[in-house]
Amino acid sequence: TTHTETIETLLKQCGGFGPYQKKIVSLLVLFFLLSPLQTMSMAFIGAKVPFSCTPPNFNSSLVPRNFSIKTFKNLLSPEDDRCSVYEINMDGDYYQIPTKNSTRMQCSQNREFYTEDISTVVSEFNLVCERRWLKSCSKSVFFAGRLFGAFVFGILADSVSVLFFSVIELVSTKYRSPLNFSLHIMYALGVMLLVGIAYALPSWRHLECAICVPFVVYIFTWKLLPESPRWLIGRERYAEAGILLKEIAKANGKDPDIISEQFESLIIETKEKREKKKAEKTYTCIDLIKKPYLAFISFNVWFNWFANSMLYYGVALNAVDMAGDPYINFLIMAVVEIPACLVCMWFFHCFGHRKPISFFMVFGGINCIISNFIGKGSVWIPLLFAVLGKFGATAAYGGIYLVSAEVFPTVA
Repeated sequence: TTHTETIETLLKQCGGFGPYQKKIVSLLVLFFLLSPLQTMSMAFIGAKVPFSCTPPNFNSSLVPRNFSIKTFKNLLSPEDDRCSVYEINMDGDYYQIPTKNSTRMQCSQNREFYTEDISTVVSEFNLVCERRWLKSCSKSVFFAGRLFGAFVFGILADSVSVLFFSVIELVSTKYRSPLNFSLHIMYALGVMLLVGIAYALPSWRHLECAICVPFVVYIFTWKLLPESPRWLIGRERYAEAGILLKEIAKANGKDPDIISEQFESLIIETKEKREKKKAEKTYTCIDLIKKPYLAFISFNVWFNWFANSMLYYGVALNAVDMAGDPYINFLIMAVVEIPACLVCMWFFHCFGHRKPISFFMVFGGINCIISNFIGKGSVWIPLLFAVLGKFGATAAYGGIYLVSAEVFPTVA
């Protein structure tokens, strides 16, 4: 529309993506770098810890002399069901070594976690066997909190602009796709940082403290982030929008006066559009589904968010539970996000938005399905297909961020 084109022209005249925008983006980079420390930390905080189970009245003095107590306890728990324990019989003065044919019984107590290398909430609160549902429940509660937060702060965005969209709307159109994917690369670097911190701090309490402290910096930076000019105009805060645009132009070495005439024209146009309405219209999330076409777009975008979130977090958070070293698995899953973002950015440039997002969603889903059915007994084959699934999920995830910002721009 003419209105949108005018705002884009103003942004170009202010420098498009000059020193001012780069300064603001550098602050946003900090948010994207630190964000995964909390979002992805549950992979390590709730990681599995090896454990063994012993029958009631187990007496360590009766363990055969050619076995250590730890080794013998490990033999008492079947490999295919660590929540069961073999009944043990006496063989002379010592316990008889159990076999696969030995009678099994459920183990509801006398569990011993091997916490020499790592301590998690699983080992501290005994979240295995009949209590393992609590671990799954904690993840569900976390994402329920994200859902609630997205809903509440999405509504509040009518009064307080959203950080990501504010910064995206500060730069001209041609810079938005590279900026979007650059920020997602910073997110991937944040995930790599988390791996290093988790490796250095194997105790979940120490890890949680370490990843919470950096967020204190948010207290001192939020005042430095400006609102979006489009959002200010939408809230009829014209004077603030004009001051902000002139500030951007000046910081970028442009003449602040060059935007005055066009900005005045934009304000007149905006006011005329508002005056044509019989009553002032306040938009809410309900307006997204009132008209059939807009409802179709809305549900399409929401489904994409849902599907991408399921795929992305499903692969990422379960990487530590796959065969192999959990830290290496998680690091590989983080590293693959960087080429995924770069490839998707190129696809967006060449083929638009819809086809690449659809392709990467299908690509990621198929590879995740394959990883569950091949390579049984192998470490690397299932991991390879899981990594390809994560590649597709990351590329699609980065794309849906940008599409959401463009399909649902701030109403001005």
